[in-house]
Amino acid sequence: MRGIRSRMLSMVATFALPMHAVLALVASTPVATAPRVDELLVVAAQDLPRMWVIVRYGALKFDRRKLRDHGHACVSVGYVIEPDGRTSTARVLKSDPAGVFDASALSAVEKSRYKPGSRNANRAPVYTTATYTAFVAPAADPARMLARVSSSCDVEIVLPDARPKR
Repeated sequence: MRGIRSRMLSMVATFALPMHAVLALVASTPVATAPRVDELLVVAAQDLPRMWVIVRYGALKFDRRKLRDHGHACVSVGYVIEPDGRTSTARVLKSDPAGVFDASALSAVEKSRYKPGSRNANRAPVYTTATYTAFVAPAADPARMLARVSSSCDVEIVLPDARPKR
């Protein structure tokens, strides 16, 4: 297990959330649902399909009136995928506008289901993130608008041994 965890940690994306904060999120859940911290892998969203493949998306419902009022929305959620493919320990890491669409994003994550990926025959639980974005303002360049909205919710996980030396 240790070798697998070391390889997985080398594939982890960097978030602006220190590992102790990730572990605190997991440790704050009831004992019955929290995975053992020494067995929890931290996996970047882009590497997740190797470990877990989504089989059911939770419906994301942004209130259209609120979305029109703000012009955009983005919410980044950190969560654990349990050995049975269900999610737990979902927490909003960052959102813009703050607090307006958080419940919607949490609900979508909680309703999502996963099956083991090609590198996860033993169904190891993982911690990962998802970022949801939406905008209604017509833009001359939708890709640029999406990048701008997404950047306001980007998060990185920085592992203690991966921090740049000063």
